[in-house]
Amino acid sequence: MGLNYFMIGEVSSLDYGVIISKAGVYNAPARVYEAVSVPGRNGDILFDEGRYENVTITYEAALLNKNANLDGFLAWLSSFVGYVRIEDTYHPEEYRLGFPSEGISITTEAALKIGRFTVSFNCKPQRFLKSGEIKSRYTADVTLFNPTRYEAKPLIRVYGYGQLGVGTDTVTINTHALDYIDLDCNLCDAFCGSSNANSYVMLSGDDYPSLGVGRTGITLGAGITAIEVWPHWWTL
Repeated sequence: MGLNYFMIGEVSSLDYGVIISKAGVYNAPARVYEAVSVPGRNGDILFDEGRYENVTITYEAALLNKNANLDGFLAWLSSFVGYVRIEDTYHPEEYRLGFPSEGISITTEAALKIGRFTVSFNCKPQRFLKSGEIKSRYTADVTLFNPTRYEAKPLIRVYGYGQLGVGTDTVTINTHALDYIDLDCNLCDAFCGSSNANSYVMLSGDDYPSLGVGRTGITLGAGITAIEVWPHWWTL
């Protein structure tokens, strides 16, 4: 059996001689509601905010041997600002976005003696599927199947200009001056490389399109020569 470890970007805890002896503890994220009290009415009225709270993911870590670089490991963890990509060998098909949430209050001497400590991350509630990072290219109408129970916000690269239908939504690209336009449906942003392209995009609704649960049809109107889709599937 191989050693287990977690990774942040391209660097792993194993590079510092730190392994994980248990899978990260996955707390179920809580759905966020606003509770409103109404005079004369028993109980609160709940308004669903349509989102989930962050969760704390905790790994039980251990030093591989006496040559482990604990000081370097702690410095590595403290070097990150904002959310980073976190993977581990217990869950090879998915990743999370999080940041170290707690300092590790353990001395080098104590760690070398007991060899075990915990590492916690404050993570977004989603468990992102690596299959959702695979790009697919289409030159004709297609139906995509969402394998999860949650609406996904894809990245869609559009070649050409005209109308693109995604489910019941329509996106109109009104220029052919750019090689392509990326529609980031999570960030609600349009761009070509480092250039802003929002002025060239018109939406039929109030928001960028999404890939709902089950099947979503995508239609390429006249002038749209091809699309590339990164679906960004996720689950809880």
